Amino acid sequence: MNVLCRAQINFSCKELTDDCLPRNSVICNAIAKAIAGKGSLFVALRGGVIGNLLLIGGMTERCIRTSEKLRDEDPQLYYKLRAKDYDLLYFILEPALKPFVDATRVRRTEGEDAFNTIINMVEKKVNSGHG
Repeated sequence: MNVLCRAQINFSCKELTDDCLPRNSVICNAIAKAIAGKGSLFVALRGGVIGNLLLIGGMTERCIRTSEKLRDEDPQLYYKLRAKDYDLLYFILEPALKPFVDATRVRRTEGEDAFNTIINMVEKKVNSGHG
């Protein structure tokens, strides 16, 4: 290598290390943070989308299974709800409506007297203020 070429390389290296390195490290640091931030944002968004898809899939499964269970347990109520496409929403209200569904099943299987006994018991509890 000739002397002129070595001098240019030495000058360039000295210029980079003495003057440009602090600015370059700040710029490189900012670029690295921006890239890492975008990557983590992408990962977070992707994870959120996948999580939401799984949640929606699980809720859909629960809607269907609860509707099928209602069809088996109380066909009369199921077909009344099904006529207005409410059968798939039943899972939302199932915890609150379950005692009433059970009471109507007792009416069907055990008769009116057993049903009236349950209704009287519920009425006494409601009137006494104990839930």
